[in-house]
Amino acid sequence: VPLQRAQPAASMTIGQINELLGRGKWSEADLTALGFPPAATRQNTKLYHEADFGRMCESIIAHVRTVQHQQAKAA
Repeated sequence: VPLQRAQPAASMTIGQINELLGRGKWSEADLTALGFPPAATRQNTKLYHEADFGRMCESIIAHVRTVQHQQAKAA
């Protein structure tokens, strides 16, 4: 049985994620819909693992491309 490493504590807020992305606002519901539910909650603040940020970006890009293709087909 392979040993699993413990992940560092979740520490990244939605505000920090939005700041890194620059434009647009992504909510808890948006990130959950993309497969990234909050990893923890601290005083009503939802926290995410920093290690997931790259995968979050990839999921957001894939979502935007899907919307783009749907709009192109509808036009």
